[in-house]
Amino acid sequence: MNKNSKTSDKKKLIIIILFFTFFSSTAYSRSNNLDFSIMGSIRSDSNATLEASEEAKPEGGKDTNKLIIFKTTYDKKLNSAMRSKFSYSYYVSFYDKKSDLNLQGHFWNTAFIKKYGKNSILTSNFNYFLFLLEGNSYYGRFLTDLHFRIARNRKNDIEFFVEFEKKHYFSSSEMSSKCFGVGIKQYVFFYEKGFNIDLSYLYERENANFNDFSYVNDEILLNVTKDLPYELKLKFLSKLNFKRYDRNFTDRKDDRLQYSIQLYRKFKEKHTFSIGIIMVDNNSNININSYKRKINFFSYVYDF
Repeated sequence: MNKNSKTSDKKKLIIIILFFTFFSSTAYSRSNNLDFSIMGSIRSDSNATLEASEEAKPEGGKDTNKLIIFKTTYDKKLNSAMRSKFSYSYYVSFYDKKSDLNLQGHFWNTAFIKKYGKNSILTSNFNYFLFLLEGNSYYGRFLTDLHFRIARNRKNDIEFFVEFEKKHYFSSSEMSSKCFGVGIKQYVFFYEKGFNIDLSYLYERENANFNDFSYVNDEILLNVTKDLPYELKLKFLSKLNFKRYDRNFTDRKDDRLQYSIQLYRKFKEKHTFSIGIIMVDNNSNININSYKRKINFFSYVYDF
């Protein structure tokens, strides 16, 4: 990418920021159901990659990444037991050295939330993610899921969920896949001690028309949030995936561990600062598919 194209991208980004700032301030003054936020992040990445899909192996080497996300959400109460949410996000990610890995993205979400009695909530989500690489459509992802959450008591919730996902790589019209998943999540709240835990299990089956990427996946996810002094919060997330790929000639097995530690604080309900680290270790029985990745990051979110 030459200097002129980089300058053009920066001008476009400035125009987008000004547009979203004007739009959010005008719209918010008209409706308190509309929320808007801007998130900016600087990340030191030990092994840069395209962020669109976990299937993309990091091969870009060490680089610094800038990430900006603009998000607007409209929350509408439909009746005493049901409400809806509509959100749109614009995503832009660019590296200092590996400009060929720069991505733009558009995310749409529609959600319907319905309460059943005092203890149960049914949530349905419809999501579409569109990633662009060098201005051209690169990767599309449609995801719909259904969650049924039951409050068993004040400190204990349980949730059952199913999801369906369809992926399409626009760079090759022949590359697409469908994925079905089912899972369960347990929430535990320790109000007196100031921390929450949720633990989930997900089973997925992905069928791709390019055999090397069809797989069965077992995922275990642990999320812990802890209140600290000075209104700080600590968040720990650990995700373990056991993927078994359907391949023509070799049985590929990947055990992928990802965990992150994040420290953040909110000021005056509008400003949120956070620092953290993300570690990824993909251990495959096929050596060329094994890799490690480390990301140190600093983020800032402004809520209008």
